[in-house]
Amino acid sequence: PNGWYTSIGVDDFDHVHIAYYDYTSFDLSYMTNDAGFWRTSTVDWVGSVGKGASIAVDSNGDPHMLYLDETNSVLKYATITSWEKRTVDSTGHVGEHVSMALDSKGFAHLAYYDETNSALKYATNFGGPWSSQFVDSAGVVGKYASIAIDSNDKVHISYYDETNKDLKYANNVGGTWTKEVVEGSADVNVDIGIFTSIAIDSNDKVHIAYHYRAIGQEYLKYATNSGGSWYKVVVDDSTTVGFYNDLALDSNNKAHISYLESGTEANLRYATNAGGSWAKTTVDASFDTGLYTSIDVDCNDKLDMTC
Repeated sequence: PNGWYTSIGVDDFDHVHIAYYDYTSFDLSYMTNDAGFWRTSTVDWVGSVGKGASIAVDSNGDPHMLYLDETNSVLKYATITSWEKRTVDSTGHVGEHVSMALDSKGFAHLAYYDETNSALKYATNFGGPWSSQFVDSAGVVGKYASIAIDSNDKVHISYYDETNKDLKYANNVGGTWTKEVVEGSADVNVDIGIFTSIAIDSNDKVHIAYHYRAIGQEYLKYATNSGGSWYKVVVDDSTTVGFYNDLALDSNNKAHISYLESGTEANLRYATNAGGSWAKTTVDASFDTGLYTSIDVDCNDKLDMTC
């Protein structure tokens, strides 16, 4: 497929589901192997639709998709039921830097950037109609948002604070939104959190992969609060790495990260701490393969990646 902005999900039957933007037809497309072979469908084709696609699969193996309607600058949502498409938010210019997760009841929870207000927003269809609210509007915040749901159906979001060049984290565990800086720097030459991905483990602890940039440095970093306070580590300190990172956890709460090695090669890279220390490898060294990468782990702790 001619796929940009790929997003992958694996269902409880280990079938793979992929949402992507078809850059030749400007459509939102979908691919799955749930019938034993790969098949594709066009989900939305009116205007330029599908950039920033995010997919989540429910307990029935049905895909839910979140994406940008670029023609109308609105956030849209689609389900497999006759490819029903709904507008989630049309107030101002919304729908970029989107992420979606489903709770235990199958309701959708969305994090996204509101460009009109330079803010992080959250929306859900929990309880019926779509409702949205601002999570953080202090400065220019909310780009590269990533969302995850814990075992109590509470929401966790990692995102980029462009004003302060910090990695931030928000949750509604206590009933209202609390926000904090995971990693920041007073150095104006340091930029932390452009590209971020979040996952919640079986103990409801937070894991975040993110990009770190300083003069002459482009790192992939990882943070977790599994020990109580935030622990941060450099995962890959190669010349230019960490772009378009995506994080998934296995059944042992070990991290698996796909990401782009930039430069002339644009390789797809992979890192994991499943063996204790961090191991890194190049998955695909074909030209320009690491853009818009996405990763998921199936029921047998096997990996599936798109790029």
